[in-house]
Amino acid sequence: MTSIKKHIFSIGIAVIALVLFMYGIRTFYPDPSMDCWSNMPSNDEPSCNSKGGIWTSDNSRSKPVMESPGYCDFNEKCNNLREPYSRNVAIISFVIGLGLLYYGIVGKKIAEQTTAGFVGGGLLIIIAGMIEYWSFLTDATRFFALVLVFLLLIWIGNKYKNYFK
Repeated sequence: MTSIKKHIFSIGIAVIALVLFMYGIRTFYPDPSMDCWSNMPSNDEPSCNSKGGIWTSDNSRSKPVMESPGYCDFNEKCNNLREPYSRNVAIISFVIGLGLLYYGIVGKKIAEQTTAGFVGGGLLIIIAGMIEYWSFLTDATRFFALVLVFLLLIWIGNKYKNYFK
């Protein structure tokens, strides 16, 4: 295979690994907050409160006379469901991403472009997991998570430097 074909093939494996992972999560571990958001519509305060939302009066903008004087905010309720789910997806993606990354580096009996695809796919899956949980982290936690991943990649690059030749 020519060099460009190898690179395209490796990128293809990496992208398909990421998409496969994301659809696997959606299929076998669905997001519980989706049910929360689908039960949202509430046009009055009693209906909103009964569904677990927080009624917010909104008199700041001009509205037609028939429109409700506020809206129902489900962010807190739905985010409380989403936070542990996102954390679990981040942990799962970190483990699977590291496994794919490791197999791509130490796999000796598979083609070079395939191992490169595994390395790329592992990195993409780790990044996707970090993005999933990112909004729930404090700035300090984000910083230390990035430092940890950065140091891990440096360690892998040094430990397996022959792979990257």
